[in-house]
Amino acid sequence: MKTFLPTLLPILFVLLFFNSCTSNVKEEIPCTAPEINAMVEKGRAIIAKKGNKDIWNLRTLTGAVVIHEAAFSTKGKKEYLAVCEGKAGGSAGSANHLLMKIVCDEEAENGWDVAWSAQGSPIEKKSIVDVNGDGISELILEGGSTWMGECSDYYQIISLSGKTKKTIYENYPFSRIGCGGLAEAMEFQKGDTLSAIYGVKFKDESLIETVEYQLYNGGHTDEDIDNQSQRVTITKQLQFTNGVYKETK
Repeated sequence: MKTFLPTLLPILFVLLFFNSCTSNVKEEIPCTAPEINAMVEKGRAIIAKKGNKDIWNLRTLTGAVVIHEAAFSTKGKKEYLAVCEGKAGGSAGSANHLLMKIVCDEEAENGWDVAWSAQGSPIEKKSIVDVNGDGISELILEGGSTWMGECSDYYQIISLSGKTKKTIYENYPFSRIGCGGLAEAMEFQKGDTLSAIYGVKFKDESLIETVEYQLYNGGHTDEDIDNQSQRVTITKQLQFTNGVYKETK
């Protein structure tokens, strides 16, 4: 009777060797979002610690949290953005949330850590965008407030690839009319800027910025000032260069 044992021995040896090698390879632990209660507790500790220049008057967190998954640091690496509802001072406007970039860290307590945190407005999924097509998501921050009769907004695109944010584009819309009726008591000079309204569109690796300026041209009431004002629109094309958007020549 013919035996196949000599032929099978080399194959068995290779299989055993391969199995011994792969068994020594450390299996990567899946990166999962931490529990809501644990994140809220961590967030409250961050607020209480003080010293974070991006958190100015956020007082506490309510416990309501929205979690977004994205790759903020490395292409294909799973990370999370926790958006925690809170309570802040009146001057914060819509910036009454704590934003936290969550990363997996086997050496940290519970296997995760907060790599970045800031006070900000609520973040929707549509505000997490890969603006330059490199596979890493950027974060669009928007918000505003009204103070002393002036509406002030902000629009920022930031990179969270490191432990601190990097602003790659920003603009600050504002309006001095229609925000409390105080325009009637102000002494405008002809040509003074009453408002600046920004529009932003992405085209490949370019950013098209449109600004509509409203200039004072007479009037004493809000309605008259608005009707008589001169409007000027300026459009710029900004190119993504060295990690920021710059105007092309």
